[in-house]
This record gives sequence, structure tokens and C-alpha cells, in this order.
Amino acid sequence: MVVSGPPGVGKTALATSVGHTLRGRFPDGQLYVNLRGYSPAPALATTAVLARFLRATGVRVDHMPLDEAALVAAYRAALRGRRVLVILDNAASADQVAPLLPDEPGCSVLITSRGDLRVAGAAVVRLAVLDECDARELLARALSADPADGLVAELARLCGYLPLALRISLGNLVGTGDVEGYVTELREGDRLSALAVDNDDSAAVRRAFDLSYATLRPEAAELFRLLGLVPGPDVSAHGAAALLGRDAAALLEELATANLVQRSDDGRFGLHDLLRDYAAERAREHEAGDVALRRLLDWYLRTANEVAVLLYPELGAPTPPAPHLLHDEVAALAWLDAERPSLFAATEHCARVGPRPLAWQLVNGMGGYLGTHGHHVEFLGAIDAAVTAARAEGDRAVETRMLVWLACEHRNLGNLRVALGHVDLADAHPGESAWLLAGVRGVLAMELGDFPMAVAAFERLLELGDGPGSLPHMRISALTGLGAIGLMKGEVDRAVGHLTEGVELARSAVGTNIEASCTSLLARCHLARGDHATAIGLLRTATEQWDRTGSRHHLTEALAHLATALSRSGDHDQAAAVVERALAMVRDLGGSSRIEAEVHCAWGLVLRHSGDLPRSVAVYRRAHDLATASEYGYGAVRALLGSAEAHRCAGEYAQALDHSRTALDMAVDAGFGLFEVRAREMVTGLLVTQLTGT
Repeated sequence: MVVSGPPGVGKTALATSVGHTLRGRFPDGQLYVNLRGYSPAPALATTAVLARFLRATGVRVDHMPLDEAALVAAYRAALRGRRVLVILDNAASADQVAPLLPDEPGCSVLITSRGDLRVAGAAVVRLAVLDECDARELLARALSADPADGLVAELARLCGYLPLALRISLGNLVGTGDVEGYVTELREGDRLSALAVDNDDSAAVRRAFDLSYATLRPEAAELFRLLGLVPGPDVSAHGAAALLGRDAAALLEELATANLVQRSDDGRFGLHDLLRDYAAERAREHEAGDVALRRLLDWYLRTANEVAVLLYPELGAPTPPAPHLLHDEVAALAWLDAERPSLFAATEHCARVGPRPLAWQLVNGMGGYLGTHGHHVEFLGAIDAAVTAARAEGDRAVETRMLVWLACEHRNLGNLRVALGHVDLADAHPGESAWLLAGVRGVLAMELGDFPMAVAAFERLLELGDGPGSLPHMRISALTGLGAIGLMKGEVDRAVGHLTEGVELARSAVGTNIEASCTSLLARCHLARGDHATAIGLLRTATEQWDRTGSRHHLTEALAHLATALSRSGDHDQAAAVVERALAMVRDLGGSSRIEAEVHCAWGLVLRHSGDLPRSVAVYRRAHDLATASEYGYGAVRALLGSAEAHRCAGEYAQALDHSRTALDMAVDAGFGLFEVRAREMVTGLLVTQLTGT
């Protein structure tokens, strides 16, 4: 169904009201998006809408494709067999909505647009202004007046019977009740629109807007104008204060009371698209608009850098000057959750209009958060905008930094080869990001099983970390990487040496995430030695640290190792509880196939210790498939060894021998020394059993 009509006629209000009324007919939920088809800012990208809808329908981010055609297919697949109402508000064209139409007959779509969109199979409902009786009745109820009152009838006529104009007029009458005086002002204002075309609804809107604007105190009028320049969908009271240059809370309430801004349930403030246009038009009449917008953009950047310093100090974000808005990790995460759409909009605005450097500076400020919270499609869009801005400025060093972000993001998605390709491209013009490039290259090579490349990268990072002007995080990252390789190769004592030094340095450098990385790896070394108690204590510390910073991918992986340690220690109930939490996080957030493989390996172990051997074998098989799909050889060998153990416990010795031999061959080829020892022991034990029958 397409609901069309002029601006201000109430299309959005009708659509959302219908959505609430019909909630019972759509038990699987409702999806709503404002497509911003008539906003001065660019319309919402189709990929961003599809990603948002897929997250809402429960699709995990690691299962979410990146190109539009694949996103459309995934979206339609997610809605099959469901009854969902989709509301596409403020659509500009049929082309804009076509990719968002489900192919499931149980779903319905409600589209609002100023034009009569030609959408196949859609009926069209054209909204006109209210008839005279309804408009008078609406005003009379709100004003506690008689609908037959001549002043009420005159006010309705002067508003053109347009719902938005009626609402604005009622807002102007709040607290005064002087209908006669207001009608007189409106009537006199008609002269200003004498040249307007008869029956032009926009004239009624403009009259209402003009009068509302004229009655504002100068301070409120200034804020109203400036809100028309905001690139994002809304602002907080703090953001409005940055825009205005002084406290704005009382002025926002004044504008909300006058129905000139809309207050959301979460305490943010936005403008109807017509009011945004009107406010921006008024702002262009004043020279201070650009200065005010720059204040807001600078506030976004300063606060994003506060977040980066609090949550991800190892990324080297500049510490903004006092006073600071945020004082702990909880506040930092809450701010990012609330401001994310505005930050994306600001990044795209700066890349397109300027100042371009703010585009990549915003990406640097919020990159650590976006990369670990599942906002992959939007983050890739922001990085692309920043890359475009860097190239337009001819800044190769910044372009390199953005390519590092692309590599990190594709690693989060499990696309290790794609990520390494971005690192190779960035290596062509290294600069200040040389240490980041070395670290990312080392991690990717290690996860792909290329130990010589990984060692070379981490040793290069160690050199940079020992050089003049280096950051402590460089050496810590190098030690972490070398410790991880030592663990994978079975050189546990050497790994413990690297990681112990890394943890001590990280504690003095106040880098929570990197300390947690070192601590988690050190715990795995103790687990390899059979020291379960120490491993459990260290892993609990690491999970608490990642809980604080909200690094969910890392937290999920650490929980998997904690479940393994608990299970091996004999605490099977706690192990089951922890692995359930890890599985829930995988389902909720998603992550790379590598992390999911680790979680499934832990789950398989918990199931084996609980005696559910058939499920254990099936879960290990899934872990092996996940690891193989992402070229994560270490995880594939771990899964094969776990599966062999489960088969052995079930008395299925042939399958156990087959899996352990495959694991042994892979471990030898890759240099996984620890797994090689385990696999040899298992193969030998199974052969003895086969020969002796015991």
C-alpha cells in the first residue's frame, strides 16, 4: 500500500498509527525506516537499510553480505515464512523501495511518499487535507471550544486544513489561549503570501511556520535555525549545546512545546523534514551557520576521541582537552550507541562537503567500537567515504590508515584473504601507520597459518616499538603476537616469557584491551601446561576487562577458552553456563567464522564431558567446517582432535583414528607443535587399542 499526499498532510502519523493498530496481525514483528527521500541530506543508502533490517530480523552480522544484491536476497530469505509489516517512510521513488519489498505473501508493506509511486501490486491511498468539519473538530477538542465558533472555523481555514499547520498553530496557542489575537496575526500574514498560488498547501504551512518562528524568543529562534543544518537525524541536548555554543536544554523544551521539534522517548530532538528545510532556509540568511555547524562537528570529533581514549587507548587517539563529557567505559559505550547514526551522517557530510579531514578523524575515533559491535555495513560505508576524502586531499598517509581499518573490518567478518589484500595495497605507501600495518599483517598471517610472514611482521613491529618516539602499545602488540605464535607452535615457555612481559607493560600503559589480549593468551599457555586454576583466574580477568570496553568479538573468544578451562578442570556446570553465554553472543552479535569455530570447539568439549557424545561429534564437525571455510587451520586441527576424542569415548575407534591422523598431518604441515604432540599420542594410543583390543 502506498500512502501519498502533500508534505504535512500526516502520512507518517497515519502509517505509524496503522502499524500500532495492526500489530496483532503481524506476530513476527514490524520494520520501520525513514528513507529520507525528501531530506536535504542524501537519502538513506539501500545497503544501510537492508543491514538494519537484517539485524532486526535476527540475522547475524557474520552471515550478512556486503553488496546490495546479496543483501536483498538475504533480506527476502529472512522474511520467508514470517508475517511482518514493513513501513517505508518518506520514499522518493519506486526504485528506492524496490529492493526493500519482501517476496513473502505473509508480509505487508506500507509506503509513504509525496508522489504517487508506481509500485507493482500496490494500491494507492491519496491523503488530502482534512475537510472543514474535521479540521474544526480537531481544533475545538484541543482548545476546549465549540466547533461552530467562528474563530475556530477561521483558524482552520487560515491553516489550509493541513494537519501539520493545524498542529503548529495549536503549539503556538499553548499557554496563551488567545485564539482571536492569533487568528488576526495569521490573517494579516496572508498578505506576505499574496502571490502564492490558490489552494497551494505549502502556503498554509509557510504561514504557520512564519508565525511560529516570529513568536520565538531570539535565543530559541537561533537554535531552531541551526538545527536545520544538522547532518544527522537528531541531536541530544549536549549536541544542541555544542551547535549553539551554550546550554540549549531549556530552548529545546521551548521548541518542543511549540511543536517545532520532535522529542523522542530517548531524549533526543529532531525536525520534521519540512521544518528542517524551513530552518535551513532561515539559517542561510545568517552568517553564523557554518561556524555553528563546525562547532557541532568538532564536538562529535572531540567526544569520539574521548571514547577512543577511554576504550581503545592503544589506537593512539589524541586526548581532547578538558572538560570531558565522558568519564568511564559505560558512559562511553552509551554515547556511541546513541550518537552512531549522527556520527555516520557527519562522516559522510564531511567527506562530501568538508572539512574533509574530519571524515577520517571521525572514523579513527569510532573505529574501535564499530569494528567490535557488529555495525559492519555502516562502518564499511564510513571508511569508503573517508578513503574518498583522503584521496581528494591527496593524503596518502591517511589513505593508508583507512586501508588498515578496511583490513581490520574484513578480518572481523572472517574475510582473511580480502583483509590481507588491503594490507598489501596499504604497504605500497606506508607512513605513520607502519606499526599498525605490521601488527595487522602479523595477525592475518598467523591466522592463515603463515608463521614465517607472521614472525617477520611482529619482529618488524618490535623494532618499531623499540625506536625513538614509539608508543608502548607497539612493543606490547609485538610481544602479544610473538606469544600467540609460540603457543600455536608449542613453544609454551617462550610464549609465556613474551606474554608475561606484555601484560606487565600493558598494566603500566593503561591499555585495557591489549592487556586483556595478553592475559587471555597467557591463560591459554597455562591451560596447555595443565594449570587449570591459573588459566581460569586469568581468563576471568580478561573477560571482565573486555566486558568493560564492550569488545564483544574478543569477549566471545575468551569465554570459549574459559569454558574449555572450566570443563578440563572438572567444573562442568560452570563450563556449560559460560559456553551458553558464548553461544548466545555468537547468535546475537555474530563474528568471524574463526571465533565461532572456537566457541563450537568449547561446546563440543562440554558436551563430551556431559556424556552427550553424538551431539559432541556433530558440534565438532560444525567447528571444523567453520574453521575450514575461513582458512583457519589451527581451529580445524583443534576440531579434528576434539572429534577424535569424542569418537574414542563412544568406542568408534576407526573414526577416531581417521580424524586424529588427519589432525596429525595438518599439524605437522602447519607447524602446530602442541597439536602435533597431542595427535601423535592419540594416534599411538588408538593403534595400540586396535592391535590389543583393549
